[in-house]
Amino acid sequence: MRPYGKAGRIRHCLNQVAVFIGFLLTVQAWAQPAASIAAAQAVSSANAATSPQAQAVADYSFLELEPASQSVLIKEAEHGTTLYAQQASQPDYAPLAHRMLTAVVALEYLDSKAMLTISKTAAQYIEDRTVFTTGGRYDLFYVLHALILEDSQAAAVALAEEISGSEAEFVQLLNSHARSLGMSGTQFTNVTGVYDEAQYTTAEDLYLLYKYAMSVSSFKAIYNQRDRTYYYSLNINHYFVNHFSYAWNYADQVQGGMISKQGQAYSAVYTVRNSAQAYTYTVFLSGSHVTSSLSQNSVLITDIIAINRQLQSHYEKSILAYKGDSFDREYQLAGKTVALEFQDTVAYVHPVGDDFRQQTELVMNESPPSFPILTDETLGYVWFMLDDGSAIQVPVASSTEIHSRNQFLDWLLVIIDSNKTLIGLILIVFTALLVLLSSRFRQRRLLRQLRQHR
Repeated sequence: MRPYGKAGRIRHCLNQVAVFIGFLLTVQAWAQPAASIAAAQAVSSANAATSPQAQAVADYSFLELEPASQSVLIKEAEHGTTLYAQQASQPDYAPLAHRMLTAVVALEYLDSKAMLTISKTAAQYIEDRTVFTTGGRYDLFYVLHALILEDSQAAAVALAEEISGSEAEFVQLLNSHARSLGMSGTQFTNVTGVYDEAQYTTAEDLYLLYKYAMSVSSFKAIYNQRDRTYYYSLNINHYFVNHFSYAWNYADQVQGGMISKQGQAYSAVYTVRNSAQAYTYTVFLSGSHVTSSLSQNSVLITDIIAINRQLQSHYEKSILAYKGDSFDREYQLAGKTVALEFQDTVAYVHPVGDDFRQQTELVMNESPPSFPILTDETLGYVWFMLDDGSAIQVPVASSTEIHSRNQFLDWLLVIIDSNKTLIGLILIVFTALLVLLSSRFRQRRLLRQLRQHR
């Protein structure tokens, strides 16, 4: 026995068509929010995608340098590319690490409106009494300016006591922070930077500390100051001068710097914007001027001038990857072979006449992508390994949209998405016809029922 009459079969078919159209419209409406969810998942997966292991280069250079400083490290700022390294991993006495880490820890632990007292212990290190007086109270940023710009040991002790109660307790906090930053070649025994053979750091560790410190906006603002007249609550003012400011005129465009001197030893960091090649680099210098016939200031100026000239003539900035260009390998995605395109234009600094590349490696996100997969969704990263041991990542995405694993449905959705106006009109007309047919069938059924009751 047939389950439907002729009219019933027609209605059933029309209902099936309506259900299928409704399903297509639902899928199309679902596509946009799903894309946002997929993008969020892609970000999470990207964080899980790990970088290929980069090998550090101990002594490395394309430069013809003979620096007077014993330890020298030059890093390109954006990607951390090593442009020069001499004894950068050698443990050495570098009191600059004390100042930088003490300042960063203070900004993390203390309220911006904190007032600090110069104790008798801190007063032992007062050299310039126009900056501090014994028992005086000073606001946090006044003390930080004295520490960062003028290498004040009294400021370091005052901060240590305010945070931990004593210098000894604060030193433990410094060492704990150093470990958390990956500074495996660093050990502190005091907060002032006074020489102790049991404390040391490396230029590579200074670079890790510098990167973290520059992510703290308050530290960066002071680091970038050449000098400043500072007023505080007691209406006493002091004209702070960055102890590194005398060297600012010997490089291209110095953006900031610090220097710490303890006896004959020194350690310094400064940041320069190369205007000709439009990139920024950071230099770390440590040593002792007794190894040279030059004075301490002359040693640093000589090295700064040489570094500036060498970088301008031996390095250049070029494009590593262009946004929209295809990566040279295809990828299997949802049963399809798709081309991967770079999502960003990325430049890098390399030696003149040398592309500086060792190899490339494709690292896809660990979590599988959710559908639909759009062309602006990050699916993974191409890592470019460079000769200095560093690696630069560039995000990649599919060159084509993939709406589902079903090829036929994917084709239908592409047609719908590319002809939205036409599809809309067809659906309106088709819906009107369905309503009209349904109305006529209802009228016929009512007529049959009336005839049967007569």
